Amino acid sequence: MSVESLEALYTDLQRLVSLASGVDQGRVILADQGRPPPEPQGDLYATYNPIPVRAVGQPRTSLALVDPVQDYNENLLGTDWQDFEATTITQLDLMLSCNFLNEGARNAAWKMHNANFRYPVTDQLWSMQAGWRGASEVRRLTDVYQGGLQPRYQVDVNLYVETQITDEILRAAGYSLEVEDKDGNKIVSYTTNTA
Repeated sequence: MSVESLEALYTDLQRLVSLASGVDQGRVILADQGRPPPEPQGDLYATYNPIPVRAVGQPRTSLALVDPVQDYNENLLGTDWQDFEATTITQLDLMLSCNFLNEGARNAAWKMHNANFRYPVTDQLWSMQAGWRGASEVRRLTDVYQGGLQPRYQVDVNLYVETQITDEILRAAGYSLEVEDKDGNKIVSYTTNTA
């Protein structure tokens, strides 16, 4: 399964964080949305932020004929003219930054390590056709919040996923080539038409 956008991964990543950390899936939210934490606000919850890092490996590309992308001259090219659609598939390194907040945050962050060896997580990775490269150290971000200490811990999980991007390509209708000598005499004249 190749994904065409980062947004297409959100639900799968939410489930992955939930299974790996033990945080209820309804309390795992996408980071940086400007919304308050889930109710009740003092209970354990997690945020996740997928960050594309780099494309790796050799891309695969396929071409397919599609209906014309732009208007064309039917008198020159006929009525069955087609353009190309190029699909490029690459492997993407994806960093999944996870924050765990409130009581139980440290334990949830700790569970992320080697989660890829546990059955529900391996099943989720298999269904999303993603690979798990490992997790970073657990970072303690505990801070004062509303007059008391709020436990906060962070872990980055390194994943790789297959992505695909499709582009429309206008097919060349043909070309002409003429080569002349210094006196203006034609040496070569060539015309091609791909229709």
